[in-house]
Amino acid sequence: MKLVLLLPVFLVFTLLVSAQTDTTLLIPEVTISSSVFSETSVKTDLSVDVIDSIGDMLTVDDLLKSSGDIDIRQRGPVGVQSDISIRGGTFDQTLIMVDGIPMNNPQTGHHSFVTAVPITEIKKIEVLKGTASSLFGANAFSGVVNIITSKPVSNRLYIKTGAGMYGLATGDIMADYRLKRFAGRSVVDYTRSDGYFPDTDFKNLQLTQRFYYNLKNTVFSIMAAYQDKAFGANSFYTPKYPCQFEQLKLINTVFTVKYNGMVNGRVSAYWRRTYDRFELFREDNDWYVKTNDVYVMKGDTAGFNTASGFYPYRHHNYHRTDVTGALVRGGFSWFAGSTDLGANIYSELIYSNVLGKTINDTVFSGGDSGGFYTKSDKRFNVEIRFNHKYSYRRFTIKGGVMWFYSRFMAQGLFPSLSIGYFFPANFKLYASVSSSMRLPTFTDLYYNGPMMSSNPLLNPEKAINMETGLRWYYRNWKYGLILFHRIGIDLIDRVKLPEADRWESMNITSLNTSGFTISFAWNNANSGFVSSLSGKYSFIISNKESDEYISMYALDYLKHNLSFMLSHKICKNLDAVWNINYQHRNGSYFDYVANSAQPYKQIVLINLAINYKIKNFNLGLRGNNILNTVYYDIGNVKMPGFWAQCTLSYLFDFGKNK
Repeated sequence: MKLVLLLPVFLVFTLLVSAQTDTTLLIPEVTISSSVFSETSVKTDLSVDVIDSIGDMLTVDDLLKSSGDIDIRQRGPVGVQSDISIRGGTFDQTLIMVDGIPMNNPQTGHHSFVTAVPITEIKKIEVLKGTASSLFGANAFSGVVNIITSKPVSNRLYIKTGAGMYGLATGDIMADYRLKRFAGRSVVDYTRSDGYFPDTDFKNLQLTQRFYYNLKNTVFSIMAAYQDKAFGANSFYTPKYPCQFEQLKLINTVFTVKYNGMVNGRVSAYWRRTYDRFELFREDNDWYVKTNDVYVMKGDTAGFNTASGFYPYRHHNYHRTDVTGALVRGGFSWFAGSTDLGANIYSELIYSNVLGKTINDTVFSGGDSGGFYTKSDKRFNVEIRFNHKYSYRRFTIKGGVMWFYSRFMAQGLFPSLSIGYFFPANFKLYASVSSSMRLPTFTDLYYNGPMMSSNPLLNPEKAINMETGLRWYYRNWKYGLILFHRIGIDLIDRVKLPEADRWESMNITSLNTSGFTISFAWNNANSGFVSSLSGKYSFIISNKESDEYISMYALDYLKHNLSFMLSHKICKNLDAVWNINYQHRNGSYFDYVANSAQPYKQIVLINLAINYKIKNFNLGLRGNNILNTVYYDIGNVKMPGFWAQCTLSYLFDFGKNK
C-alpha cells in the first residue's frame, strides 16, 4: 500500500524532469461517445476505458476481458451467459447500453447482456467505472458498459466462418449498402456448440437490420434486431438440480433522430421484448420427458423431497418483459460553458408464472410453446438529467444532477461534481464525487423460495462514490492511478434475525467498498516487433453492515486482478496477441460434491490469438485457457479448459455510390 501512495510522487517527479525535454504526445486521442460533452480519452475527467481493438474476437465477453479490471463472471463460454461487475458491484449494478440506449432487463441482471448485437457490428466499447446516474440515469450504480456500433461507410459484404473444439461452429454475414443519402446494414450471426461436458451445449442466432437517411445536419435511423439463444444450463442457478435449460428470445427496435448544429440533439423511441423459458429439469428426448403431467428421465421423476413428502415438478418458468420508452438529449455551448439536458421516460412490464402479482385470467405466451402467465406487474419511470461543464484554460469543472421518479417507489435527486486540471507536461489530475441508484428487479421484488419471502415494497439501492485519479502521457506511454471509495446505502439483501426460520428481502444492508487501480500502456508509433504492451492491477476490499440481521449478501468480488496484454509481430502479415490474467476472488461457495464450503482458488489464465492478414483476407487462430486451468467464475459452474478456435473472414468492398 505504501508503494501505491508513493506512486503519485514518483510520477510528478518524473514528469517535471521530462517536461523540460519532450512533451510530444504520441498516444492517440479517442473521442468518448458516452460523455455528454465533447471529450477525448486524454482530457476527460471520467474513469473510462475505450476498447477499440476488436480484432478477431468471437464475443463481447472476450473484448471486455481485454480491459483488465472488469469482473466477467461466466456461466458459459462464447457469450452463453455472462454477469458483468465493476468495482466489486453485483451484476444488477452495472448499466448496459447500446449506442446510448439502456438495455438492462427488469426481470434480472442475468439477461442484461442479451443485446442482439453481433461482434461484427461493434466499433468500440466504452467502460465507465464509478457511479454515474447524473450522466446515464438509473442502474449506473457501479459502472457503465456502452457498446458503440459502427456505421455503413461503403457498399461491402463481410463473410466470416469458424470452427473449434467441442463442436463449435460460427457463421457471420454482414452486408452494408449506400446510395446517396440512404444507407443500410443487414447482419446474420449464428454460433453453436455441443458443449464441453453434458448440458453445456448452446445455439445463438442474431439478426439485425439498420437503415439510415441523411438530411444535411439531421440523421434518421431505425434498427430492428432479433436474438434466439438456447443453452444447457448445468448447475447455473443451483447445483442441487444440475440438469437445467434456458431459452431467451429478444426483439429490439429503436428509432432515432439526431441533429447537429448550434444545438446538438437526439430523440430516440425504443421498445424491446424478452421471452425467457427456464427449465429446472431439462425437457428433451435425451433428458426429461413429460408423461402424465410429470417429467421422467430413465425412471427418475423430477421433483422435490420435502418434510411433507415428494412434490413432482409440474411446469417450467415462463417470463415476458416489455420495456417501452423515449430518450431525449440536447446540448449547446455558450459563454458560461457547455450544457446538456436529457430525459428518459419508460415503462417496464412483466408477465410471468412466478414473478409479479396474481392476475385474474391466465395469459398464454406467444413466444414459447406451452408457456403461460398467471402473474404480472408494471412500473413507470421518469429520469430528468442536467449536466454542465465549464473550462478555463487547463481547468475544468463539471456538475450534474438526475431527478428520478417511479410510482410506488421513493423518488430522489442524484448529483455529481468533478474537477480536473491538465498540466502542461501532459499530466491530468482529477477528483469527483457522484451518486447513483439501482432499481430493484422483478426477481428482487417477487422471488419466493421454500425458505425465502419476497418483498414487493423494496426501494432503489443508492450509492455515493468518491474518487481521485491521475494520468500521465509521455510520448507513446500512458500511466494511470485511480483511488476510489463507494458507500452503498439501502442495498437489497436477503436477511433474517438469528431466531427466524425464513429469509426476507429488505433495504437494510450498507456496504463500503474501497480500492485502487494502477495501469500502464505503451503503443509503438513505428513499425516494430512489439506493437503494444499494457498492464493493469486492481485491488478491492468491501465490508458490510446489516444491524442485528444475518445477511446473505455475497462478498465474492475480485479482490486482486492483475492483467497484461502484449501484441507483437511474428513475421510479415502475421501477428499475435497475448492476454495474461491473474485473479484472486474473495469469498467462498458451497461445493455440493465435497459437501463443504470452498474458497475460490487463485488462478492464472492465458489466452493467445494469432492472426494472418493479407488485404481483405483474415485467418485467425485462438487458444483460450492454454494452461488448461480448472476454475470457477461462479461456484459449482465449472468453466472449460483449453479451447482452440479458428476463424476465416473476407471483406468484399465495392466502394461508395455517389
